Amino acid sequence: MKDMTIDPYCVVRMEGVWGTIYMVCIVLPILYAIPGDDAGSSENTLDSLMLFEHSKKMQTFLVVYVVFIFFGNCAAVIVTKILSAIHVTMFNAMQPAIVWFIGLFTYYLVTPAASFAEQWTAWSWLQLGGFLFLVYGQLVYADILHVPGFKRPIVQQAMPFATPTSVTALVPSVGVARKNA
Repeated sequence: MKDMTIDPYCVVRMEGVWGTIYMVCIVLPILYAIPGDDAGSSENTLDSLMLFEHSKKMQTFLVVYVVFIFFGNCAAVIVTKILSAIHVTMFNAMQPAIVWFIGLFTYYLVTPAASFAEQWTAWSWLQLGGFLFLVYGQLVYADILHVPGFKRPIVQQAMPFATPTSVTALVPSVGVARKNA
């Protein structure tokens, strides 16, 4: 994407438009048709629209959500353009760690009564170990840390394909035939 001249914000707009079309025309009708606990459907879109219409809190939440998603997608596209999609994937992989940390922070420093607050348990050590392993893997990928006993392969720059030198180097008999001719 670094070599492309597409405006990153155009990519975000297209992603939003196509995502909305996909959700409205395909996903929501399918979820409405599947039997479930939401007024007889798996997801009752009409009920959700009525809730949205009559709740200022839901309207505010939706606007804030859309703004956050927009800026997150803009940041992801810009990082992809400047660095690579791998970096965006690594940033996205860290999102659960951030949410988990906020839950712990809320439980111990704000209020344990919050619905998203999370208490430290015996399994939290495993979760912390997994997140540290994820960070370690990202640092190894970025060539900041090295795994003992492993060496990165040296990538050699390829020669241009159609030059006479490269053809002669690939097929030694051609060079010999030219010298004899």
